[in-house]
Amino acid sequence: MLSLSISVAGGFNGSSSLFNLQHLQRSNLANNTFSSQIPPGFGKLGNLIYLNLSEAKFYGQIPMEISGLTKTQI
Repeated sequence: MLSLSISVAGGFNGSSSLFNLQHLQRSNLANNTFSSQIPPGFGKLGNLIYLNLSEAKFYGQIPMEISGLTKTQI
């Protein structure tokens, strides 16, 4: 599980090393100040079963790539 639910500030983009963690199953990014759009790179995390983005301060539309996360509870 990747848990960054601690006031991380700034954005991250689609080239973030986070999206290379193809075996990642759980990610908690809640309660941060990312101040960026939700990166489409989340769509690369095909084994993700849980993703918490609540209060993460993302803005904009949800990328279509996220619709491919059929196993994920968001």
